[in-house]
Amino acid sequence: MAFWIAFDGGATRTRAGLYDEHGHLLDETTGPASHALHLGAAGCAAQLAEIAAPWIDKHGAPETVAAGVAGCATPHVRDAVARELAARLDAEVVFVFDDVRPTLYASARNRAAVAAISGTGSSVVGKTADGRSVLVGARGAVFGDPGGAYGVAETALRRAALSVDGLADDGRLADDLVRATGVTDFAEMPAWSAAASKGQVADLARVVADAADAGDRVAQEILRDQARQLAEQTAVAIERVQDDAPPHVYYLGGFIEQVATFRDAFVRFVAERAPGCLPEPPACRGHQAVFEVVRGGRFPDGFPGTRFKREAASPALPPTEQRLAVDRTLDARDAAGIVTLMNEEDAKLAGIVRAEASRIARVVDWAAASLSRNGRLVYAGAGTSGRLGVLDASECPPTFGVDPSRVVGLIAGGDYALRHSVEGAEDDADQGARDLQTLDPPLGPDDTLVGIAASGTTPYVLGALAHARSVGARAALLCCNPACRRDPRLVDTLVIALATGPEVLTGSTRLKAGTATKMALNMISTGALTLAGYVYQGLMVEVRPVNAKLRRRAIRILAALTELDEPDAERFLDQADGHIPVAALMAKRGLTARQARQILSDSGGTLRSALGGGTGPPAKEQV
Repeated sequence: MAFWIAFDGGATRTRAGLYDEHGHLLDETTGPASHALHLGAAGCAAQLAEIAAPWIDKHGAPETVAAGVAGCATPHVRDAVARELAARLDAEVVFVFDDVRPTLYASARNRAAVAAISGTGSSVVGKTADGRSVLVGARGAVFGDPGGAYGVAETALRRAALSVDGLADDGRLADDLVRATGVTDFAEMPAWSAAASKGQVADLARVVADAADAGDRVAQEILRDQARQLAEQTAVAIERVQDDAPPHVYYLGGFIEQVATFRDAFVRFVAERAPGCLPEPPACRGHQAVFEVVRGGRFPDGFPGTRFKREAASPALPPTEQRLAVDRTLDARDAAGIVTLMNEEDAKLAGIVRAEASRIARVVDWAAASLSRNGRLVYAGAGTSGRLGVLDASECPPTFGVDPSRVVGLIAGGDYALRHSVEGAEDDADQGARDLQTLDPPLGPDDTLVGIAASGTTPYVLGALAHARSVGARAALLCCNPACRRDPRLVDTLVIALATGPEVLTGSTRLKAGTATKMALNMISTGALTLAGYVYQGLMVEVRPVNAKLRRRAIRILAALTELDEPDAERFLDQADGHIPVAALMAKRGLTARQARQILSDSGGTLRSALGGGTGPPAKEQV
């Protein structure tokens, strides 16, 4: 089924809708803010992709994505967000535009109209009958941002400060604002405001509205003045778009819709300034308006936006094999230029990994459940991907004290392939299955397999995944190719697709793809072993003191857990034969080593359970 995703992304939260090709709303959801200027293009796209992740899991890649997002007012920002979204969601077509125009164009396609938006911030946008767009305000807090919740709250804070200093009429605002922010005195408000986000400041507008409703004259004056300023901007927009008939005038946004005192004042001021224009709520808004604006596959006349269409040839090559679009390639740069380019590309990776957080967390739960019932976490990959899996697995025993047989890394071509290229090994799908069968015991229902392949198409890995599914093991693919979600060979496989895109050195997946893959593997192994009881209070309590460095670490860990000095901690550690949980129970409960081992065993083997700090390993697998 072809489907669309429409995002209405604001400075405080994002609303999203899932539509079929006929325009029927199938589902909707909300998520955090996705402001493109605050998060950057990569961070904005990553946030949107994370919001849409459950739909992608269920339905696959969308045919079209439409995103009306705060901060996407300029072409270069829109273009960057569109490219990032296309890569993350594997969409054929992506439309990107700002969040202030969709309601206007969707509600009044062929008429002159004006929309006044009053939410966290404010803006006034207008359109002529032939589609020409005008914008008044919308420059952000530094330029005043009047008529939005932030403008109201900022004005109230200033008036309250004047009142406290004896420079303005007294009112209840100062006390109300202090209570709302949780500080003890108005003298602490400057420090609070310096640390507060725009949204947290804007939330104080509700305090002003409540004070106005309770009869506070200063609060009422602030609301009237802010409503007047928004109305004046609206009147200017009306003059710019008006033809023979008065234009439609709409109001929308959380603040103006929720605060009747402000809304009524705004409507009255507009009617006074522009006779014949009576503001009203729009018929179409939010993600529905975003969808309707581009429903026909193109923008309305005069609408400023970016339409990005994936090149027809691109699906033939995985993103990691495509060329990076940059003004100068690596060989045209000096050393500083090479480092700068690589650093800029690497800086995108945290957001890229974050976009797959929900899927990574599912694998963490699977692996934790496997480890808690004597199963295993197994990695299988080829080349760089295989080496990364072996590396992550091999670090688990010294870090967590887990038996090496519990976290296993397999690489196409065997251990020889860790240092040498084994030609053709990755092309043997049957070998992927055989390697899992030769484990002792063979892979089974209690195990979790993570196949690792940057392209997502490596036969060795696909063969291993198919075998894992056939024996009832949990199977996940960790790749850097969003198109893998549509691969019929991966049915019933959880696909974690890190949209790292082309490499600075084309095809060299040891770069961005390798770095992002290792980040995900760190999360999987560390998260799984933590949930399985190998970590307590952020400390690696199962580490084995097998050398001088690890012995010193074990002593420090035990001293931190028991508040003993290090010589006493070392004495308890020796009595416990180097096992930190046993030593901790001895020191905290006054037990013998034998008694401590019995309590630990009765508690499922985890220190957290033995000390009464939790339930230990997951009681059941979370799917």
